[in-house]
Amino acid sequence: MVNVRNQRARVIINADRDVYLQGTPDPRRAASELRAAVTGLALDPATSAAVRADVDEIEDGLAPGAPDPQRVARATERLTGTLERAGALATAGAALVTPLRTIGGWLGSVGESVLRMLPGA
Repeated sequence: MVNVRNQRARVIINADRDVYLQGTPDPRRAASELRAAVTGLALDPATSAAVRADVDEIEDGLAPGAPDPQRVARATERLTGTLERAGALATAGAALVTPLRTIGGWLGSVGESVLRMLPGA
């Protein structure tokens, strides 16, 4: 039996058997995919501006060398709420949900609220 105490990491996988991982979530790529997905949404001007501002904030918070998970979490949570209220999560589907899920997963426990807001959570 293995007893591990005080684990500190974004993602910890404890397994009794084999674990197969495929790649590492890339939050910057997810943010780019998110920007592409929101660009095509039919939103009113105010909502569209808020969405663009939140995506900008997410990308700024993911700056190479100095990512700011708290900043990314706040912007991602705001963005997800805005998209949910606008009905975009239901209509755009995986184009929005997949990158949001990737960013939420990268955030670890800080991103749990985002993951709970997504369809199929």
